[in-house]
Amino acid sequence: MPHHGCMANQRTLNVPGRVPELTLGMRIEVALRDAKVGKQELADHLGVERGSVSRWVNDRGPVRDVYLRQIALITGVDYRWLRYGEIDLTGGPGTPGEQGGPSTTWKNAPLGRSAHLASVPDAA
Repeated sequence: MPHHGCMANQRTLNVPGRVPELTLGMRIEVALRDAKVGKQELADHLGVERGSVSRWVNDRGPVRDVYLRQIALITGVDYRWLRYGEIDLTGGPGTPGEQGGPSTTWKNAPLGRSAHLASVPDAA
């Protein structure tokens, strides 16, 4: 007799298109790991205590926007992904994602340095 609990879990895990919700702290940690930047290194660069970075990564305190912008620059991730958990794929004005047009935003999509560079249009 099959164990129905396992089957239910398998169905849940195999839902097509499912993107797990990432907290701000998780996104900071993913960005740091992807860029191979340590917490102490980030703290030194930002001029904050290592404990502050640890609190941010563990979602135990607010992160000022000025620090989020610097973290995005240091790690090479998209600021909007880091701050809000989404990326804008519109490519700028005059494209399908303009106000009133179809949405091309990915919510909580992991975006590392390689994906960020891949999303930059080739120079013609």
